[in-house]
Amino acid sequence: MTDFKTLWARLQIENFYWKIGFYALCSAGLVHALFIPLFLLINLPVMAFINVFSVFIYWYSIFGLGLQTIETRNDGLIGWLVFTELIGHNLLATYYLGKDAGFEYYIYVLAVLPFFIFTYRQSVYLFRIFLVISLALLIDVSPLFKTPKISVSQETLSLIHHLNLFVFLAVLSALSYLYALYAKAHQDQLESHVYIDPLSGLYNRRFVYEMQKEIESRQNGWENPAFLLVDIDHFKAFNDTYGHDCGDTAIAQVATSLQKNLSNGIAVRWGGEEFLLLFKRADPATLQTAAERIRQIIATHPTRCRHGNLPLTVTAGGTIMREGESFHAALKRADTALYQGKHLGRNRVVLL
Repeated sequence: MTDFKTLWARLQIENFYWKIGFYALCSAGLVHALFIPLFLLINLPVMAFINVFSVFIYWYSIFGLGLQTIETRNDGLIGWLVFTELIGHNLLATYYLGKDAGFEYYIYVLAVLPFFIFTYRQSVYLFRIFLVISLALLIDVSPLFKTPKISVSQETLSLIHHLNLFVFLAVLSALSYLYALYAKAHQDQLESHVYIDPLSGLYNRRFVYEMQKEIESRQNGWENPAFLLVDIDHFKAFNDTYGHDCGDTAIAQVATSLQKNLSNGIAVRWGGEEFLLLFKRADPATLQTAAERIRQIIATHPTRCRHGNLPLTVTAGGTIMREGESFHAALKRADTALYQGKHLGRNRVVLL
């Protein structure tokens, strides 16, 4: 068994999916615990005992299987336990109290629940949905579930019905909301893999090309676009002398400096040791000031790696995009400015 502190600490470093599962199991266990006094009040001890057993299933799923499930990335066993418990509990509750009590609503949750477990084969999903539909039809047409098997007033049945309807709608709403959150988080993760360079943490070329038409048409704030290409000086020699691990550290550190000191621009790793800074609105004076500030900051902050503090400098070439000019034409002019800076001795800024 895993104690709560250990399980909670592990969940803090896990993704959204596993946190959803933990909260769902806790909520289901709490609902079943609240059903225990309800069934005792209406003199149905067998269902009170069933709910004690249900609480144990959720407790075991959390503390007995939870950590192992997260480590193996396989929540199939917990899924089957919850699926079986929900079917058994709701069939028995509907049998004893009849359809008017509203316990059959929870059967419908099972039509949605399988899609929150991603380790099953397609045949398992189809089987579960078929089973849920069959059980729902059985409850609807079978005389076994039409009338209560115990003496209970219509007012009490109506109260239980409304309680179950409320809980069912709350669970369904919560599942829908959590699924939407998970889908959004998953989409953001996919987009980060597509548009983010893993070494530097900056945007990549694909991201810039997606914005190309927006920049050229000067939409969404691109009033007076400016480009600044920043290249680490003598990077090949740096790599050959100190190793690629120090080279990677240098790229990551320059990227961090760019992000921290870029107040109104977008930083992109353009390729290798070259970075592209995009400004939505700039004039030559503000572009010159921004470029010089970046150049000075990088020159005064050596790269820290296993060989010690190693000095780095950068050369920058920039330009203001002209009216009616294409993205690639402006970028080519910034590239020309960069190479002029290199030919003039590096560690400098050139604007064209």
